[in-house]
Order: sequence, then structure tokens, then C-alpha cells
Amino acid sequence: MITLFDRPSLPVVRQILIPRPPNSKHRKPITAWLFWSRPETELESTTDLILDFPGGGFVSLSPTHHEERLRRWALLTGRPVLSIDYGKAPECEHYRSSAVIDTD
Repeated sequence: MITLFDRPSLPVVRQILIPRPPNSKHRKPITAWLFWSRPETELESTTDLILDFPGGGFVSLSPTHHEERLRRWALLTGRPVLSIDYGKAPECEHYRSSAVIDTD
């Protein structure tokens, strides 16, 4: 909460829902966060993008936990930053089943 005062202000910070392909077995859209330091009207002509997959080993931490870093990247690079909020264990079945690693 203390870092709230140190967050750079950006004109575009918003959640985006990305639909999955029609043949996907998953129906829930992919959630992402967009951070952009320029006017939204300039997004259409932008050709570069920073794609970010934040997290803590597929069990914790979403883009909102990394917001200060993501805002700074957008500000310092002048590029849009798209941060993906991917599924985490235990809600995400794939990671729940792969969390056990056999070391024997």
C-alpha cells in the first residue's frame, strides 16, 4: 500500500479480456492488463509491445502485484506493456497436477 504513492500516473491503465480461439477447450477469456504512457489514440499506430508474464511459480502474484514495475516500463520505454494474468494453482487444473515433481 505504501508504494501506491510512488506509482507513475499513466493515461491508460485498464483490464482487457482476450477471447480464446473457438476450438479451445477453455471458455473463460484470458485476462490481461494494459499500461500505456501515451494518449490512447496512439495505440492504433504502435508496432512494438512489451509482453509480460508476471508471477510467483504459477501459484501467486498477478499483474496488479507488479503494477509499479509495469507502469515504469511503459513510462520509460514509451511502449505499451501488456501483462497476462494467467491461471494459477490450485484453481488452474494444469498447474495443480504438475506441481508435484518426482526427484527420485
